[in-house]
Amino acid sequence: MASDLLALVGELTLSNQAIAIAISGEIIPRKQWKYTLLSDGIKVAVFQAIAGG
Repeated sequence: MASDLLALVGELTLSNQAIAIAISGEIIPRKQWKYTLLSDGIKVAVFQAIAGG
């Protein structure tokens, strides 16, 4: 199990260039992923950027 957001992105093999991550409805800045620790019961939402027109 990942201990922080950056590790979670790696475990899920997500491209971290095209996503945003929120915890409890609050977007976590990319620079904080390494320092944002995960715990049991935490709800993480991952949003992937898509192009459209």
